[in-house]
Amino acid sequence: MDNKRIIGKILIDKQLAIQSKGFAMYLPLGKPEILAEALDQWQVDEVLLIDRSASINKTTIDEKIVERVVEVCRSPLTVGGGVCSVEQAELLISNGADRICINSAFHENPGLLTQLSDMFGRQAVVAALDFTIKGKMPLIFDHKKKVAKQYQLIDACKLAEDKGAGELFIHSVDRDGLGTGYEVDVYNQVVQSVSIPVIASGGYGKPSHVQEAINSGVNAIAIGNQLNYVEHSVALIKGFLQGNDIRKTNFDYRPGQIDSCGRLMKQNDDYLDSLKFVKREGRWV
Repeated sequence: MDNKRIIGKILIDKQLAIQSKGFAMYLPLGKPEILAEALDQWQVDEVLLIDRSASINKTTIDEKIVERVVEVCRSPLTVGGGVCSVEQAELLISNGADRICINSAFHENPGLLTQLSDMFGRQAVVAALDFTIKGKMPLIFDHKKKVAKQYQLIDACKLAEDKGAGELFIHSVDRDGLGTGYEVDVYNQVVQSVSIPVIASGGYGKPSHVQEAINSGVNAIAIGNQLNYVEHSVALIKGFLQGNDIRKTNFDYRPGQIDSCGRLMKQNDDYLDSLKFVKREGRWV
């Protein structure tokens, strides 16, 4: 069985990383490259860099941001935000992106996934789908107009797979930034409906939520806001979930050392000193 991935999600607006709640409130967090560097040091499995306002403003995520992130982050990098052509995707990949994430452009031009898949390979194409629950039905959410479409999430997932997406990034608008856990029933439906990997996003509040998402069958769990407020947050989550098909880190955190909120319990000074990084010649050792 493949190990499950923890993905660090960095949302960007006006060149700054932001915290999102319900696709309605946005709070600044700082420079994207600083957040990406910390996530990389804490051994996240992948970084997802998304410019939330690019498609609204009919622009594309700034390739200079991608360059700056790549300089400090060795983790695989998926990039999205306003990408609506092969040429734009090619520019981002030439600046260091490993994969391209398509959201709005997929709904406007599903064939773009096919073009990207033919050019860069299916593994480099991620279809991002935002959804909201209406009458117990998961429907696609239009983040430009801030309304639910009369388009079922499962149908959109199947179409994305048919058109060439190599992975699906499925984000719950209703649970965005609330910390109440993932829409596990919805993710289970998606997993049962497609044969490509699925990323669950929206709702992380504590490590047990990751376990619940894993049980739904998803291949990766994306976490945004909560990774930025606790030192070694990624490593702590992985330590809590040891033995649950999560990729391991070099940090020696164990389940009994971490509380239910994902915070390290009080430890002795010698143990804490052993976890320190030493930076030599621009390289972490």
